[in-house]
Amino acid sequence: MPSNENPGLSNYADELMEATKAGKIEWKTVNPTTFVWETASPGARVSLQRVERVVPVTTIGPNGRPSITPRRDVFFLFQVFDLTRIPTNAPIVTADSSADAQLNQKFTALFDLIKSGISEKILEFLQSILPK
Repeated sequence: MPSNENPGLSNYADELMEATKAGKIEWKTVNPTTFVWETASPGARVSLQRVERVVPVTTIGPNGRPSITPRRDVFFLFQVFDLTRIPTNAPIVTADSSADAQLNQKFTALFDLIKSGISEKILEFLQSILPK
């Protein structure tokens, strides 16, 4: 769903970035490509997953013959779960940024921001456990 069709989601991505920069959101690493933020009240889980797929692209070479080369596409799967609902495993919001360059750009920036913040916290912890 393009963000120009749903500016609310694009604006929400901006708000998530600002809250993350301000340290108001504590993201957790699920795996190297997925981050999750859980709220206590109301009970919610927000997930941002980086997805990479290889797409074959056919081009015509200088000899006029077609050749297939792989192209890597990176996009994001954004999901929100309402943990007060039963069942809680069904997302109430799912957005795939593969068809929306603007939203993909915002999710890329958010993902990078989360990743660098978590890396900083890990480094701080590693520094804190060194003998003094």
